[in-house]
Amino acid sequence: MNSERIIGLAILCVCMIIATPIALSWNRALHLRMPHVRVYRWGYYLGAMGVMGYGLLALVATALVLTGETKAVVLAALFILCAVPFFFIIRRKRWAWIVGTILLFNPVLWIINAIYARHRWAEMQTEEISAKEERGRAAEEFAAVAARNAEARAREVRPEGESVSWWDGLSMATRAWIVGSLFWMAVVLVYVVIFKPYGGMSTRDIIHMIKVMFFPPLVANVGYSLYAKFVVRP
Repeated sequence: MNSERIIGLAILCVCMIIATPIALSWNRALHLRMPHVRVYRWGYYLGAMGVMGYGLLALVATALVLTGETKAVVLAALFILCAVPFFFIIRRKRWAWIVGTILLFNPVLWIINAIYARHRWAEMQTEEISAKEERGRAAEEFAAVAARNAEARAREVRPEGESVSWWDGLSMATRAWIVGSLFWMAVVLVYVVIFKPYGGMSTRDIIHMIKVMFFPPLVANVGYSLYAKFVVRP
């Protein structure tokens, strides 16, 4: 198996492991905010997979730039652009479903996504219209919302009818794991760029760097999951 295929499989496995719990958490937060809408687990999973997948490909392309492959800059920029529609799939935007589905380059997923999005198309359209109306009223309501939020934070109670962001819907442990993982990955990348421990980076060095970036956060996630399941008692 060549190194490019190994990198691709590694990226796919990492994205699948991380995207699943995130999608479940975001779906719970969505139903706290809008209990009447359809389940959106696949939408969040697809969006998270796309953002992380293309983001990691951009990271690999950036690492190739460090080895002297200057043409990889174009690939890095392209991968970042490809991640954009998947971010807006997470935000439940209809145009993002069209563009993101095309970028999957898989006829089976084209059919699955077409059916899935069609059943939620009216909901997403209503949300977009409501969002436009809400932005129109935002200026005159800003002072009242700010005062209500300050009062709610003082009481540690959320105002009735206020939306719950996807981040607020995550548990403290999940938020700590996401922030800690991103911080660790950034530290590894900065260390490699500044101190150049590999010298001239080969494909094997890039694979090793990716392992160092992602293996510790995955181990931490599995370890905490086992701790929460078998050690902590309700």
